[in-house]
Amino acid sequence: MKIGVIHATANAVAPLMEEFGKAEEPVQILNYVNENLLLTVNEHGVDSKALRMFARLVFEVAEAGVDGILVACSVFCRYIPFVRPFVTVPVIGIDRPMLEKAVRCGHRLGVVATTATAA
Repeated sequence: MKIGVIHATANAVAPLMEEFGKAEEPVQILNYVNENLLLTVNEHGVDSKALRMFARLVFEVAEAGVDGILVACSVFCRYIPFVRPFVTVPVIGIDRPMLEKAVRCGHRLGVVATTATAA
């Protein structure tokens, strides 16, 4: 299996690679890091420029022949439904499985975010 992972900061690559290394079956990971995504969001919010940059990156990852795409930047997870119709592979935000598990396991939840647009 080959997974493309979209990152908005290089700091997120190593911890995620460590987790993928624990997978029961071998997984080939293609990391796509564009730190300008987060810089743009921090300066201007999630505007049309940021969304175009995100969409182009999703299309590039899909063209690499991956079996799925993981968006590892919480800021862009809410925009995944807008790009899904344009690619033929599943696109999943890193937040969704985490939030689903939190809802199943807890009765009171809190959110800590590194950027205001992620909350």
